[in-house]
Amino acid sequence: MLSCSLFYLICLLFQSSLTPSQEALARRRKFIAKINYILSKQWPDKDIKVHPFGSTVNGLGTSSSDVDLCLTTTWDDPVNGISNMHVVAACLRSHGMTKISTVTKAKVPICKFFDPEFRISCDINVNNTIALRNTTLIRLYVELDPRVRPIILIIKHWAKQRVLNDAAKGGTLSSYCWVIMVLNFLQTRDPPIIPSLHQLYFDHFSSKSEAPRPKPIVIDGVDCSFEENIEPLKSFGSKNHETLGGLVYSFFRLFAYEFDYDSSVLSVRHGRVLTKAEKQWDLDVDKMCRHLCVEEPFTPDRNLANSADAVSVNGLKKEFRRALEVLGETASIEAACEPFFAPQPPHAHLASPSLHPRQNGNGSARGTSPARHLHPLHHHNSNSHTASSTNHGNFNNPNQHQHPTSAHHNNSTPSTHSS
Repeated sequence: MLSCSLFYLICLLFQSSLTPSQEALARRRKFIAKINYILSKQWPDKDIKVHPFGSTVNGLGTSSSDVDLCLTTTWDDPVNGISNMHVVAACLRSHGMTKISTVTKAKVPICKFFDPEFRISCDINVNNTIALRNTTLIRLYVELDPRVRPIILIIKHWAKQRVLNDAAKGGTLSSYCWVIMVLNFLQTRDPPIIPSLHQLYFDHFSSKSEAPRPKPIVIDGVDCSFEENIEPLKSFGSKNHETLGGLVYSFFRLFAYEFDYDSSVLSVRHGRVLTKAEKQWDLDVDKMCRHLCVEEPFTPDRNLANSADAVSVNGLKKEFRRALEVLGETASIEAACEPFFAPQPPHAHLASPSLHPRQNGNGSARGTSPARHLHPLHHHNSNSHTASSTNHGNFNNPNQHQHPTSAHHNNSTPSTHSS
């Protein structure tokens, strides 16, 4: 049976800290309406539509989540039109937005800003409609089983607290990558909790049924099709009786000791674990940062985890082991999600007394500004994260009588390659 204390703490964390309040949801709605009004007033004849995407609409938002917006328009003017992020930035600045910055060299340019009225940070892109399809895919997975949303929120919260969710700064993984990892984990349980919506779509074309085949949805040359009729699938995971607590524990155990990082690729598109060899991702591993491989569902030649080099992946494994050990010893998700604060650089106290490190419960220093070279991914003591020998039977997992160390995959020699 599931430990009552673990279940209680998980539910408490989920309900009180992760679920957005009605006030937060109302602020988001008003904020989106405000941006729509600003753009419509600024360019009334350009048919600009504002589409929220990501966690705002896929069921994975929290009270502290940023808002992602995609603007769609047929206005094609790379200099004076809104596809120029500097034009968007100037408009937003004239309407009181602050902390405005543009990322123009990215594959999908964005404008980042903060609305002081509604206290919301936002990223805007233009005509990136694949992101809208991606949001629909994630939302449908979230709706398939009542365990999907809470486990994703908990893992995302853990990654954020442990400073493991910023791929842009290098060394860690994007929030989207964490979501895909959890979905594949749920697809590969025995029995599975969710199916592959892509695979179900593909099955329509291999079936001998005379039923009409769905029309592919192609965006910018990318096939963005997947099964969207999920009503018949709502009971798909009913044969799997794992609890939320058991799933959280098993997720950490999988990536701490059981997952074969050297040869495996997580694929939500196929609903299984592929081999690097079948995707030819066993080549140029260091150069292409293929130490952890997570296939992007719509563009399967893209590895979502290529932001993490060998040293970072080794550190990620130690973070998984730390979480597993804490859960085994305390059954406390709050303890597993204890925030990481970077140790202070030497002599930092001479520059600013306010940056003196604090001490946490185990005596290690806490600072305030985590940096990649001070992150736990690069400074773990491998002896401090050995799996606990605590009896883990309370986590309601069919295989947990096997000690995690018996499945330990040894890959402790990090590469010096940096992404």
